[in-house]
Amino acid sequence: MRALTLFLYEAVMHPSMVGALFPSSKRLAYSLTQQISTNPPGLVVELGAGTGAITAALIDQKNLFHQLIVIERSAKLSNHLTQRFPELSGQSTSVPIQAIVSSLPLRSLSSSIVKQIGTEINHVLIKGGLYIQYTYSLWGKPLCPSPQLKLIHQQWVWQNLPPARIDVFRHE
Repeated sequence: MRALTLFLYEAVMHPSMVGALFPSSKRLAYSLTQQISTNPPGLVVELGAGTGAITAALIDQKNLFHQLIVIERSAKLSNHLTQRFPELSGQSTSVPIQAIVSSLPLRSLSSSIVKQIGTEINHVLIKGGLYIQYTYSLWGKPLCPSPQLKLIHQQWVWQNLPPARIDVFRHE
C-alpha cells in the first residue's frame, strides 16, 4: 500500500491515534531535524513516526541510523516503517536519550495522558536534552507535557498542510 493511502486510511479509521489528515511535508521534516545538533551524543527518539517523513529526514540529514529509536502505535504504520527502514534496529536502553521528536497529537489527548507522557519524558530525557513537538495550533500557547521542560525556540512552517509550528523545549 502506498504511504499516502496508508496514512489516509489510518487517519480516517483511527483519527485520535493519527491526529492529522496528511503526512508531514519534507519542509516540516527538515525544519524539525534542524533543531537537533549534528552527531548528538545520545539517542534520538521519534514518537508517532507515521509513514516516516521525519524518520527519513533524521536518517538522511543527521545520519542517525544507529542512534534513532522510532515508535509508532499503529500496527499498519509500524509495519510500513519496518519495510521502509529495515536498517533501523533495536537499541540498548543504557544509552542516554539526547532528543525526543514528537508527532503525537497532544491537543487531542486527555490531560491525564499528556501528563503521563510528560512523566515518561522526564524519566528518559537527559538534563539539557531537547523535546521537539510540532502543532497545527499556530498561535495557541505551547502545550508542554512537563513543567521540567522550558520553551527555548519556536518556528513556523508554512510549507506544510496544514501549516505547523515547531516548539522546542529543553529539559531542565
